[in-house]
Parts: sequence; C-alpha cells; structure tokens
Amino acid sequence: MPPEERVRQFTEISNLLRSIGNAGLTPLVVPGVYDIPHRGHVHFLRAARAVDPRRSVVVVGVENDENVRLRKGRNRPINTAEERMDVLAEFGSVDYVFMYPDTPRYDHPEDFLARYRETSAAALVVPDWDPYLGLKQDQASDVDMDIAVVHYEFFRNSTTTMLQAVGFQE
Repeated sequence: MPPEERVRQFTEISNLLRSIGNAGLTPLVVPGVYDIPHRGHVHFLRAARAVDPRRSVVVVGVENDENVRLRKGRNRPINTAEERMDVLAEFGSVDYVFMYPDTPRYDHPEDFLARYRETSAAALVVPDWDPYLGLKQDQASDVDMDIAVVHYEFFRNSTTTMLQAVGFQE
C-alpha cells in the first residue's frame, strides 16, 4: 500500500481495527509522540511487530500538537502531527498511522478511557519500562482492551535528550 494511504483519520480507526481483527489479524495500537524519529522509535515499532509476527497489523497513534505542547513544553513539537504521520507512514514496520484528536491528562486517568474505548478492537502496545504501565493496564482492562507489554532496549537518544544535546531550550 502506498504510504499516503496508510495515514488515516481518527474517525476511521475504530472500523479499521475491527475489520483487521475480523480478518484474523492482530491489530496493535502503538501510541506516541514520535516528534523526531530515532533509534528508540525504530526498536519500539519492531517490538510491536514482533508481538504476533505473521499476523500483526501495526497502527501508530500520534499525539496531536496541543497534547505534545502540554506534555513537552510550549516549543514542542518540532514537527507537526501531519509531518510526523507522513514520516511514520514510510516506515516498513508501520501499516497505518493516525492522530489522536483528544488531549488526555495523566493526572486525570479517566480521560484515557474514551480513547481506549474507540480503539478497543485492538491491543495497546506499551513498553515494559513505561512509568504509567500499571495505570495503562488498569485502564485497558476497564474497557476490555488487550494490552501487549513489549521489551526493547531503551536508548538514551530520546527526542528530548537529542534536542538538549544541540542546545534546544524547552
């Protein structure tokens, strides 16, 4: 499928995930910011693909710009959500990509329940070192969503540390 067809609207995701599951495949939602793609992102997406190597369909959920500003600072993101989705659509490990329209807050865990309900036909992919792992597992359980906890090496080259290395001020 051409990369431009991999980018989908959030309104399409629920039906897309359901149809993937109905086809006997394993839909996996892999959320994140993905502001400046780096090695850690590559390994996270590879780990997601490895959940069910022959049947996984990797669907990346990109955080919208407002949500990134709230979590990372007023000068972020560096790349807009549209730009981030366009880049991710080129990754061989990504089947589909969409942008979340909401801005949930970690200090209001119930904010995530509506998001998870929309994508509950899939499994949520979370790294085993995620500081919110327990919370995400509880939330996914509350909406009958599977969760796939994956392990991959956490590299120090996060977008934030890369930006700090070049003198970027948040």
